[in-house]
Amino acid sequence: MDALHGALLEPWKRNDVAAQKSATEDVRRHSIFAQLLADPMTRQAFRKPRGYPGDADLIDFIYGSESSVAGLDAASPTGRAIYAYNVETIASQGVRNRRDYIAKVIDEIAERKPKTEVLAVACGHLRELERCSPTSRRAIARFVGLDHDRRTTNFLTRQAYSDFVKPLTASIGVLLRKEIELGSFDLIYAAGIYDYLQDDLFIALTRRLWEMCRSGGTLLIANVTADNPQIGYLDACMDVGNSHTAKLCRDPTGIVAFAKLEKA
Repeated sequence: MDALHGALLEPWKRNDVAAQKSATEDVRRHSIFAQLLADPMTRQAFRKPRGYPGDADLIDFIYGSESSVAGLDAASPTGRAIYAYNVETIASQGVRNRRDYIAKVIDEIAERKPKTEVLAVACGHLRELERCSPTSRRAIARFVGLDHDRRTTNFLTRQAYSDFVKPLTASIGVLLRKEIELGSFDLIYAAGIYDYLQDDLFIALTRRLWEMCRSGGTLLIANVTADNPQIGYLDACMDVGNSHTAKLCRDPTGIVAFAKLEKA
């Protein structure tokens, strides 16, 4: 796996689009690809059973959440071995660091401001709330979890934190067109959606979320950087296709960048 990740990285390090396309085609035609898909995490990413990249079930595999256990139990020994490698890569560590950093920011803001109101955009399964302190969870007066996937928002209604989380099934387009009125928030964060946005949508969404931040509020944006040693595997074998843009500060792996903006 080290050799495969290393070989696939080279075209992406050179930013050689033709070589990236060739490497992708070569690995997907090779007999090894079927073995790679025995890893339930690689298979989930590549096949996109929900119709889009980076769904909440895939992120749960990266987290090692309880919901991923069934998929791992059903995997072959080869699949579990490949998963064990992939889940410990720097890229996967970066995703877990992202979750933990967001939990830390939620704790800090909830401690500073009782009756905090929070909006999570493209929220997924909100695993960061599992890392928050019980005190900060009790301090949250309103938490809107917005996601376009109804299966994801339905999942949220069955979680331990469903007593204070309001799931909302809606796309970022609904936010941009101002088709719903959610009011303002003390914290707005987007953990993964920016990984897939081109510049025009990146800017438009940031402007809209900034409008929704109240005075003294915080906007937190996370985005995958280009300094990712797994980028070749992610694109060629998982068909992830992130947009790579670095912003302001990074997690310890250097894989995830954060913009933390505080409104006067």
